[in-house]
Amino acid sequence: MSPCSSCAGRTSSGPCRDDPRFRPAAGIAGPIDIEISVLTPFRRIRGIEQFSVGRHGGVLKLDGHSGLLLPQMAEERGWTAEKFLEALARKSLLGPRAWRDPKARLSVFEAQVFSRTVA
Repeated sequence: MSPCSSCAGRTSSGPCRDDPRFRPAAGIAGPIDIEISVLTPFRRIRGIEQFSVGRHGGVLKLDGHSGLLLPQMAEERGWTAEKFLEALARKSLLGPRAWRDPKARLSVFEAQVFSRTVA
């Protein structure tokens, strides 16, 4: 297992260049805000009552689809637990109520967030 500091550099550079949801960071003049979330192991839950807004991120798997949302997403957007799980289902390319499906595998995790502005 690699130390977190060496792992962060290797795993974060790809999304900066290759994630189609964001503008590539190369060639940007001025400061860049960097945020890295270090996740705890995933823990499977049975339902919404085991989900805590602001504390838990989520992973949903169903019918070959999967998605992940970080814990900070709910707080940044003012979501309830139900809104978070609906957004997680949509991110998984499923309908908003898919997290309720008995076949759905819903897991939670926590994250330690490190942020920095780089000039």
